[in-house]
Amino acid sequence: MGDIFQAKPSSLEISEKGLKRLENQIYEECNAVILSVVKDTFEIDPEDKELPAAWLADVEAGVLTLEEAQKRKRIAQYALMSPKNAPVALQIAAKVLSGMHKARAAEGNVHRSLNVTVVQMTAPMPVFEEKEIDHE
Repeated sequence: MGDIFQAKPSSLEISEKGLKRLENQIYEECNAVILSVVKDTFEIDPEDKELPAAWLADVEAGVLTLEEAQKRKRIAQYALMSPKNAPVALQIAAKVLSGMHKARAAEGNVHRSLNVTVVQMTAPMPVFEEKEIDHE
C-alpha cells in the first residue's frame, strides 16, 4: 500500500536521467581514447605492422579481445601522427573530455539566480530659480 503514494518521476526528471546517462557514456568513451593515447603510444613501434607481444599475450589469456587490441594500436598510431594528419576524433575527444571536466567542476559552484523585480520610478525634474548673468 505504501507504493501507491510514491511520487512518479516527471518527464523532466526522466529526460534529465537519460541525458546524464548519455553524458556518462560519452565521458567514458572520450576517457578511454585519451587513456589509450597516453598509455599505449609508447608501447608500439610505428614501423611494425604487428601488435605488441604483450598485447597478443593478453589476447591469448582472454584479458583483451583482438578487436580491442587493434583499436588500441590504431589510436596509438594516430597519436604519433602530426595534428595536421591525425584524425580529428583525437582532438575532439580531448576537447570534449576537458569541457566535461570543467562543467562537472562548475556544477557545484553555480550561482543561484535571485528572484528580484526591478521597479523604476521617474521623479519630476527639480526646478531651479533663474539667474541672469551679465556678459561684458
